[in-house]
Amino acid sequence: MMELTILGCHSATPRANKHTTSQLLEVQGNLFLIDCGEGTQMQLRKCKAKFSRIQHIFISHLHGDHFFGLAGFLMTMDLQGRKKTMHIFGPAELKNIIKAQLINSLSYELIFYTVEANHYHLIYENSIIQVFALPMQHRIACTGFLFEEKQALPNILKAQIQAYDIPYQFIDAIKKG
Repeated sequence: MMELTILGCHSATPRANKHTTSQLLEVQGNLFLIDCGEGTQMQLRKCKAKFSRIQHIFISHLHGDHFFGLAGFLMTMDLQGRKKTMHIFGPAELKNIIKAQLINSLSYELIFYTVEANHYHLIYENSIIQVFALPMQHRIACTGFLFEEKQALPNILKAQIQAYDIPYQFIDAIKKG
């Protein structure tokens, strides 16, 4: 099951009650941050999200209202004692921008993944989810992100396994069809 929290959806200038772009997606206990405009940290605090549970950040494009909050967010996690690696997906130039802002000041590793904005492709996959990049029409190169939850394998009733005397090594193959 997926749950999306809109942290901000306003354009480039923040307002008292409207915040720049950022969304938090929860999928089976995993948190994914999509864009990180100014004020994202405060919005995350309001919705009581644990920063340490965010392992992957996806930045759609390099207009400031989509990434100006990223360096501060990464630094806050360092100040909180983060040790886990952070995976960041976005335009190639993002790596240089963030590295220039933080200049070796983090005690945890950042891994950047360049996302090409000109074609549909798989950019991330784990046991529960696949994330695809898809080109968007915008004034500059821009990527949308499609999150698809993987279907869990069906359960087989233990009584039926015993009734049909199915060897243990065949159960996964049966679940897969």
